[in-house]
Amino acid sequence: YASVQAPDAVGSGGPVPIPGTIVDHCQKIVPCVGVMKVNKMPFLVSISQAIKFGAVAWLENTKADAIVSHIKDARNAHVKRGFLLEIVEVDGQFEPPHGKLAAMGVTLDKCSREEPVPVAKRRSRTLKERCCSICCSLPRTKLPGALVVQMVGTRNFWLNVCPPKDGVSQN
Repeated sequence: YASVQAPDAVGSGGPVPIPGTIVDHCQKIVPCVGVMKVNKMPFLVSISQAIKFGAVAWLENTKADAIVSHIKDARNAHVKRGFLLEIVEVDGQFEPPHGKLAAMGVTLDKCSREEPVPVAKRRSRTLKERCCSICCSLPRTKLPGALVVQMVGTRNFWLNVCPPKDGVSQN
């Protein structure tokens, strides 16, 4: 018998650095933020206008503190990667956390109370449409909450994998 060697371990390379041309061209980003509900579960949906990167987070409740916490996490993630986040486009329901966001150096650009932010609304509709296609293929009609959260996160991940035609990169 010949001796068998174990293959080398595959290491995770960590985050891939963002090309300098993208950071220089789109250093200041403006995320559009909205709340969508899937099976009566609220999700905070955001998509940045320049780089077309979407993020989604499940909200335990729609109170100001929960929303501010998720916006702060999104801001920190963008700043960590070299982007500046100073303005956030929101709809009228984001009035309560205005002071807490201003303390972080974030300015709110609000739509009227009844109008959603168009870019965030489009992302929400796309996510719901993709989630609906999954639900139609499942044998059950009632889904547990954890499955809904994972389904929305997975759909958002795959929307970010392929850059849109009007996004920051063609490859």
